[in-house]
Parts: sequence; structure tokens; C-alpha cells
Amino acid sequence: MPRNSSRSPENDPAALLGMELARVRIEAGHPVQAAFAVVLGYERTVISKAESGDRPPTDVVFNAWMDACGIAGTERAMLERQLILARNARGAVPGWFTWWIDVERKADSIRIWCPLVIPGLLQIEEYIRAMYLLAGVDEDEADEKVAARLDRQAIIDGDDPVHLTVLIEESVLHRLMGTAEIMVRQLEHLTAISRRRRITLQIVRGPGAVAGLNGAFDIARGPEVPDMIRIDAVADQITDSRELVRTMAAVFEQVRGHALNVEESRAAIVEAIDRWKREQ
Repeated sequence: MPRNSSRSPENDPAALLGMELARVRIEAGHPVQAAFAVVLGYERTVISKAESGDRPPTDVVFNAWMDACGIAGTERAMLERQLILARNARGAVPGWFTWWIDVERKADSIRIWCPLVIPGLLQIEEYIRAMYLLAGVDEDEADEKVAARLDRQAIIDGDDPVHLTVLIEESVLHRLMGTAEIMVRQLEHLTAISRRRRITLQIVRGPGAVAGLNGAFDIARGPEVPDMIRIDAVADQITDSRELVRTMAAVFEQVRGHALNVEESRAAIVEAIDRWKREQ
């Protein structure tokens, strides 16, 4: 079976997953990677890198792979666990952050304050990649991190999406990330997503942002998790400290008190789109 000889399934979870993915592909009657890529609708490199252990597949690719190979039940659950282990080992998502991802999945509602960039749950692929490349991440690692972030966004889709209340400082709309074309697509996505029933998106304009200038934070709550907070800082912090959650919830409401309403916020985003279009 295809395998990167520099990695061993005995000590590399990504290589072990790749070996298993190749096995189920071949046993399902798809002996050629290129032909299987056509079946899934992806480039052959997506298949080869997944099977070599270079890049574990995204949830979308993994699910398509399992469906195409007729994998279900216990075997599928086992491979899903291997996928999680492979991602953690490859470092696309820091170990500490996997805890927060689990909180996001269990939450009924999340409040987000973001004074510097578009929040991760609302970012498009090109915007995410531009952020990582600007931070000095190489292209292969950036691809892994992009896939991991896009996977997180599954919580805002489906039949029972999480309720998001998002506050974004207005300067974020005018902060270049990548190119003007990327900014147009990102802000058009914000405009569209702001119309979803369970997403409340507001733009904070002027001095109202001062209360939250210490940094971005998210507050999650749900019946399966205590109220939790994630604070972006030099050393990111995730905690269920009632005192800190209560304090940051008060900061959130203070900032929100100075936000534009939903319709005014959407108009501010459209104004920013027009500006970026003039710069294309």
C-alpha cells in the first residue's frame, strides 16, 4: 500500500491512518489513487498526502472517503478516532485547543468579541490562509491549519447550529488580509452569514470598543458544559472560572452597548466591500 517511507505507522498516528485509508480504498475496489480522486471530486494530491501521512484529510474529505468505500459502524468510528489522533500528532490544532473545540461542539450559544481580525468561525478559506502565511507559516502547514479551522465551522451549519452573537470592531473590516479580492469575498461572506437565523453580527464603531481592547475572547455555554471562556493573549487561556466568566460577560455587554444594530452593521460591511472593490 502507498506509504511515505520516512514515517512509520508504529510511531506516527498520521502514517497509521494513511495506511488504513489506503487499505479501505483498495479493498473497496479503487486500486488507483488518481481514479479514486475523481470519484471523490478532489485532486490526487489530497489522496496521496492523506495516505502518506503528510496531511490528514479534512472532515469533508474523510466522510466522502468513508461513504465511497462503504465504511460504516464500528470500523468508521475507529477510523474517526485515528483521524483525531493523527491531527493532534501533526500539530494542525494545538493540544490545548482541542479542549475548546469540544466545548464549541457542545455549546448552545457562543458570544465572540474580536477587535483585530474576523473571528475564526466566520473566516473564509482564503482569509485563513492569508493570515497564516503572513504569520510565517509554510504553505503545507498552512493548508493543515486552514482545514482544521474550516472543520470547526461545522457547528454553524446543519439542522441545529449553535447560536452566535459576534461583535467585530469596525477597523477589522478595513484591515487588509491578503488582497483586496480576498477582503471582498470575506466581507461578502459576512454579509450573507449575518442573515442566518442563529447568527447575530454587530459592528462596534468608535470609543465603544475601548472596554474590550485587552483582546479577543469567546464565551460558550450549553447544557453539557459549564460556562467557559477562551481569552486570546500572549498565553491563551481557557477556563470555567465563574468570576472571570462573569467579568468578561460584563465586558461583552459593555462593548455591545456601543455596537451598531444588525441592519446598520450590515450596511457598514457593505460600505467596506465597496471600498475594497475600488482597490481591486
